Amino acid sequence: MQTTSSGYPSVVNAPFRQLSTGVLLSWLKTLASNISFFTINTSTIAGADIIKGSSSDSVSFFDKYQYTDYATYVKNWSVDRQIGQFPFGLIMAQADVEFDNTSNLFTPNYDATIGSGILPNRPLKINVSMGQDSLQQFTGFTGQPEIEVVNRSMTLHAYDVIDFLNNYSFTSQSGTTFSGLLSNVTTSSAIQYYLGKLGFNANQYQLEKSLQQPIGVVNVTDRRFGDVLQDLIQAEGGILLADEAGIIHFWNRQHFVTTSGLGFIFNFTPSNTLDIKYTNAPIINDVTVTAKPRAIAPLQQIWKQGGTQTIPAGQSFTIFTDFADNDGPLPVTQITAPTYSATNVNTSYFTTNTASDGSGTSSSSDLTLSSTYLFGTTYKMVFLNPNNYTVFLTDISLYGTPAKVVNAISQQYIDQASIDAYGRNPANNGETLALNNDYLQSSSDALTLAFTIVSQFGQPNRHYEAEIFADPSLQIGDYGKLTLPNTALTKTVWITGKTDKLSPEGNLTQTLQLEERTLYTYFTINSSAIGGTDVIAP
Repeated sequence: MQTTSSGYPSVVNAPFRQLSTGVLLSWLKTLASNISFFTINTSTIAGADIIKGSSSDSVSFFDKYQYTDYATYVKNWSVDRQIGQFPFGLIMAQADVEFDNTSNLFTPNYDATIGSGILPNRPLKINVSMGQDSLQQFTGFTGQPEIEVVNRSMTLHAYDVIDFLNNYSFTSQSGTTFSGLLSNVTTSSAIQYYLGKLGFNANQYQLEKSLQQPIGVVNVTDRRFGDVLQDLIQAEGGILLADEAGIIHFWNRQHFVTTSGLGFIFNFTPSNTLDIKYTNAPIINDVTVTAKPRAIAPLQQIWKQGGTQTIPAGQSFTIFTDFADNDGPLPVTQITAPTYSATNVNTSYFTTNTASDGSGTSSSSDLTLSSTYLFGTTYKMVFLNPNNYTVFLTDISLYGTPAKVVNAISQQYIDQASIDAYGRNPANNGETLALNNDYLQSSSDALTLAFTIVSQFGQPNRHYEAEIFADPSLQIGDYGKLTLPNTALTKTVWITGKTDKLSPEGNLTQTLQLEERTLYTYFTINSSAIGGTDVIAP
């Protein structure tokens, strides 16, 4: 739940509520020279102060831009964020905004101020204000503007910051100070490291503790960062999402199954709930998890040149090597830079000759290795020929510390009682749900992931779709009670999805996806009782 003032409950629960909305855009992506953050009971609703996107007064990823509020042109908007079918992965919020363009303000190159900026990838913020509280609902980047000339309208579709992470690639050409590879690192530490390389500071993310063993090797070489994140999060059985203010969160697998330290955030009753629909969770009672984790091996030969390279007089020559073994691309944490050698040695070396067939002379002054660059599975070498004659590079041998596959893991977990009652995996066409993830480091980690899924989805726990009197402070991950109309039943549920819409008439509607989860209180040393109800954390 977003932080609100002490008077907010009475405002949001009032029979008649007045609300306003802000739709802020930075068409020109101008960096703000002076930022004033919104303060409850001090700032003016719809004033110049912006809602800060971090827990401190530091400028966050999105706060650094100069925004203009175009709410007076807004016809309607909607924001949607949902957790997927299974309780792990990346969650990306989306927003749609329709603007009135009768004035041609949003026609490209029409307005003298913003006309050249009517382009995609513009920072967008949406907020809702009630009383003295201004609550962020979306922060992200726009797609290509869709402009309808006859209807005099413009529509923007936008994604939050997870889309930026998802599509970013750390390429082997992106720099010389970043290897892209980490070893013996936890999931949360790896995410923190890579976010730092992308320019995010510590106030722009909140990462829960990793629960699996440290990962032998994490490599982002020439991969979409989103694919790497998806694998990291899946191995943890966790979730990565950005909240309404653009702050990135990593939740581990215990986030939705423990009530430790939590109080009920909401209590939905027939008096504040307009409609409820029942939907069953997918029944998954058979999961198989496989992995081939890697670990750093001792120094060894990992590459040898085939053939001869020609380097003309006074020129340089660049060689890229791609390391691989029988298990695919081979991450390498360290390479010993090759030095000249007249004979083969058990270390990195190169040999030269003044003749292509090796019949000439060889000298340490023939070539200079001017630079090297290791990027995960790729190594770059730049050789310089300072002489006035052609030199032939006849042999290169590279020694380094590769990350080798250490073992093959396969773990299956089934709920036989569920299979007897509902059949095997009716949500997966009767087949075992097969997950392969090489970031899992042990058989116990793999079994824990399988157990976590089956324990939550082996029985047909209810999903609920609830249309409520809109409360802009609610967020995915909030925990509370749902009282079913015309019954004495009260369910413990979590918000796993949220859709907010502002109609052309100015009405705010809110539909929540609510899910029952099996809740646990995990065993705590010096607190829990032996033989008590607290369980050992998976």
